[in-house]
Parts: sequence; structure tokens; C-alpha cells
Amino acid sequence: MANNPLELITIKKTQIEENEMDTALLYEELGRTVSDLAKNKSISYCDEYLTSFSLANDEYYRLKKTQEKFTNIEKNSTSLADEIKNINKKIRINQKEIREMLLRFGAAAYEAYSSKSLNDEIMSLLSAIFEEKQKKIENLQQKLQRTKGQLLRTVIQNRLNSIRKSLLELFYEAAILVESNDFIDMIPMKDQQSVLSRYHDLKNKESELVYSNKILKSELEELHKKGSAEVKTKLEELKVKIEIAAEDEKNAAVLLGTELYDTLPDNITSYEIGDEAINLIDQITLHKRTIEKIEKDIELLHNELKIEDIKTQIRDKNSDIERLELQIKSCTDQIENIEDSIAEKKSQIDAIVKEGVYIDED
Repeated sequence: MANNPLELITIKKTQIEENEMDTALLYEELGRTVSDLAKNKSISYCDEYLTSFSLANDEYYRLKKTQEKFTNIEKNSTSLADEIKNINKKIRINQKEIREMLLRFGAAAYEAYSSKSLNDEIMSLLSAIFEEKQKKIENLQQKLQRTKGQLLRTVIQNRLNSIRKSLLELFYEAAILVESNDFIDMIPMKDQQSVLSRYHDLKNKESELVYSNKILKSELEELHKKGSAEVKTKLEELKVKIEIAAEDEKNAAVLLGTELYDTLPDNITSYEIGDEAINLIDQITLHKRTIEKIEKDIELLHNELKIEDIKTQIRDKNSDIERLELQIKSCTDQIENIEDSIAEKKSQIDAIVKEGVYIDED
């Protein structure tokens, strides 16, 4: 525990600061409490301060409401963008599976075309895609059968494999052509019904995803029209304004509470301003008395420091006196020594005169 007055003063000043901060909070709470009460009941005190706080409070909540609106726009915009991104991913996955299914249909269509097991209308439709490749494959297969040399057979086989690989894109093209002419159900293949069922499910899912994507994009465009592109900048501006408005509103509440405490009569009742306000006034009074007591303690400590300072000065003066007294004694001793020396010299003169040797010219 500190015993040094200076340390005690520092501690007590900190205690005053803490009590003053608590008192300011109590003033603020008193202002807010009475202001809330004034909304439903006539308060015949501090009209000007009540109006000032009400205006500051309205401005603060107006800005907060605007901030909430723009925050919702930002959240909705971000949420919609995320949903669109997620749907686009699902569409890509779905389209990949549809493409694989179409390649299967195209391959089945090519086999049926090669074996001429399709009706004339579909055969005619596919001939534009497969006929040229089919003729090349048949010609190469015939050459391969007639060729004996291994090197030439390898060259022909490589060309044949190359053409067959290029059929993949033709399979897809053929499947698209067959589908666009509503012949997809007429392509013979293994497990035809289950494959067709899966294909139609994928197409329906694609339609649903594309439709959902369109709706979400439309909603996002509407948000952009409302200014969501400038939302971030607007929110940054509002943040600064709200901080200023919050400080103004708080200061107005403190001023109102302070004025109420200073203005309200001592005999004010809870009926007039409510139990909570009365309790806050009592707490403020207690804090103010505590501050006054601490200030008196600090004053006593300052006086203690002054007394100690004066005592130090007295001790210094006494030291000066002691030093001077020592100097006086030293001087007195020196004077006595000089006087003794003078007396001795005079005695010497008397002795010389008695002997008759000294002649006084005067």
C-alpha cells in the first residue's frame, strides 16, 4: 500500500477519473430514461435539452436504418452471386453427363446406321454425317483385307484408327441432330428404357437449373439497379457518419441528464419521473459525494506536502544558522588569537623600552 503522499494523490486522481466516467454514464442513462418517459408523459423540465436529444437520437437511428438497408442489399447481392455460382457449377456437371449420354446415343446411332437397322427417315438424316466417314472406313477395311505387307497394313490400320477416333465428335453431332428431330427414342441400344429415362431426367434438371439461374440473375440485376454496385462505398460513408452521430447522440444524452440532475427539485417524486430515474439520481449523488470526499483527501495530501516542504525549509534554515554559528565561533577564535598576538607584541615593546634601547622618534 502506498504511503507516499504523491503516490496517494495519483491513486486518488485515478479514483476521481473512474467516478467521473461512471457519473457521465449515469447522466447519459438518466437522460435516456427521462426522454423515453417523455414520449408518453409530459415532462415539464429541460424542454430544450429533451428536444436536442430527440433530434440527435432520430438522426442516429435514421442512419442506422439506412445502413441496415444497404447491408441487406450487400448480403442479398453476395448471397445471389454465390447461388448463381453454385447453380452454374451444377449446370456444368449436368451438361457434362448429358454430353456423355449423347455420345452413347451417337455411338448407338452409328452402329444402327452401319447395320442399316434404322428407318429411312433417320438413315437419310444421319447419312449427311456418317456417309463420308463410313465409306472411308469401308474402303480402308477392304484395303486392309487385301494388303499383305505388314508395314502397309500398319499404315492403313493407323488411318483407320484415326478416322474412328474422329467419329466421337460425329457421334455427338449425330445425337444432337437426332434429338432435335425427336428421334432420340427410336435409336436402338442396350438398356434403352433406363438410359432414356436417365437422359430425360438430366434434360429436365438442366431446364430447372437454367430457369433458376435466369431468375437469380434477374434479381441480381434488380439489386444492381438499386445501387448495389455502390453499396460498399455507401456503407463506408455511413460507418463514419454513424460514429459521429452516435457520439453526438451520447453527448446530447449526457447534457440532458446533467441538466435534469441540476434542475430537478430535491422533492421530485418517482410518480413524476419514474423509479428508475430516481434511482439514477441517487447514484449520481453518491458518486458526486465520493468525488468531493476524494478531492478533500487530495487537498489534505497537498497540505501535508506543503507542511513537509515548509519543515524542510525550516531544517535548511536551522542548518544555515548552525553553519553561521560555526563560522562565528571560528571568527571569534581567530580574533582572540590575533588579540593574544597583539598583546604579546605590546609586551615585547614594553620590554625593549625598559631596557632603554628603543628611541621613540615621536
